[in-house]
Amino acid sequence: MLGLYQVIYLIESRVKNLKGKFIVVIMILLVIAVLGFAYFLLQQIIGKTETAKVETIIHTSHIEDALWGNNPS
Repeated sequence: MLGLYQVIYLIESRVKNLKGKFIVVIMILLVIAVLGFAYFLLQQIIGKTETAKVETIIHTSHIEDALWGNNPS
């Protein structure tokens, strides 16, 4: 977070007028939106990985049942 504040301070120190400040606010909001979207995608990937692990465990238990003759059907 400190790096983000340094970038914001650097950008603000470069611009002095109101239009520049407006652009800085838009850039900050854009950075927050991109970080939020990246976090969302990461959560989606992690969620799919967890689902795949559960499916693997279920399939593995079916294989074990078939090997040991514990067929429930």
